[in-house]
Amino acid sequence: MKKIRRMRKSLVIPAVLLSLALVWAGCGGGGGASAPPPTPITSAAEATYAASASSQSASLAVGTGATFLNMGMLGLFSLPAPQFKAPKNMELTGGTAITAKLSDKFAKSPAVAAATAQIKKAVGSRATVIISDGGVCYDGGTWSANGTFDDSAGTFRLTLTFTDCRQYDTAINGTYSMTGAVMTSSISLTMSLSGFSITEYDPTSNYGTIVSSMTADIDFTGNMGGNATSLIFTMTGNGTIDATEGPISYNLTFTNYSISDTYTPGTSFDTDNIATNGKVSESWTIGPDTFVASISYENFVVGIKTYTDATASNYWDEEISINGVFTLDFTPNQCFEGRFSIQTTTPIYWDDTLLRTTAGRLVINSNTTVIFNNDGTVTVQYQGADIPGLVNVSEADLAGVCLIAAL
Repeated sequence: MKKIRRMRKSLVIPAVLLSLALVWAGCGGGGGASAPPPTPITSAAEATYAASASSQSASLAVGTGATFLNMGMLGLFSLPAPQFKAPKNMELTGGTAITAKLSDKFAKSPAVAAATAQIKKAVGSRATVIISDGGVCYDGGTWSANGTFDDSAGTFRLTLTFTDCRQYDTAINGTYSMTGAVMTSSISLTMSLSGFSITEYDPTSNYGTIVSSMTADIDFTGNMGGNATSLIFTMTGNGTIDATEGPISYNLTFTNYSISDTYTPGTSFDTDNIATNGKVSESWTIGPDTFVASISYENFVVGIKTYTDATASNYWDEEISINGVFTLDFTPNQCFEGRFSIQTTTPIYWDDTLLRTTAGRLVINSNTTVIFNNDGTVTVQYQGADIPGLVNVSEADLAGVCLIAAL
């Protein structure tokens, strides 16, 4: 199997941020003394469901994190910020698989690059610059960018309008509005997407056959800052994102949903820690039936350590940790619902030469363990004993025990 390496930009923290003493306000969430205890897991069957839900909740957190960060990349016009990518062992499913993919296409689109270039030109001008630009997209349709950048006051506003903007088998429509302020220790952002849609077409169909699509009506607030070692980007969203692929329609509703990505580059490895707080409800419709999974996160952190030394044998290997609390509720009731605490006791190791996981151990609510075996399979234990049917199985099989977004 040919290995496709994930290209990632090496980051040198800009000098403008080296001198900033960033005081970062933590995202909400957090259990506190009044937080309820984890739901007791009292049988092997409940442990099976808890293990399945835990792996998928982590994937959902990184999928929504990638979507939020992709949509907010416009605000990082002055920094060489990396794009957050899900860990290689996590397969995104459901609505977040679609939104992460399509928002990535938006972040990389030529129209967005052209609009961002207008802001970059204004940086350092020490004047108020009127932004007024636009053009025809590669395969038809138009885009426009209008706003101002006051380099003296450090404030800016920008509205992007896309009208059937077709490029690279993707069509973008709708309005993306952003205002912000460059402060001494960070950049603050407010973003609004109204009737904003991204549609992906079959590349052989000349924009005739839709593969997947997403529509967003959502408001974001964001902050970006850094210190001598790291960049930190936080976004909080309220609103909805709808996605479709094939016969299934998804709706993601976000309520005070916050993600915070801390990226720290190094000489031999980079680290990403993405913390999630708040609530997301994902509903999906298959024919006449609609299901809902509501997940609330409390200081739920997925950490990714990526080895970047091209001369080392572990080049592009990853270590992944998952720690935090989530509460899961299905409508109608399914599987095993409740409040779950995940702790990583041994980081999950992804071997990029073997293209599989080779180690790792997660503990859920103190008595359920997911063991990542050397051959890429997983084993689930309840109270220290293997659960029959969940010994040396694939992660996909574990997720399939109670597959969120495909019940």
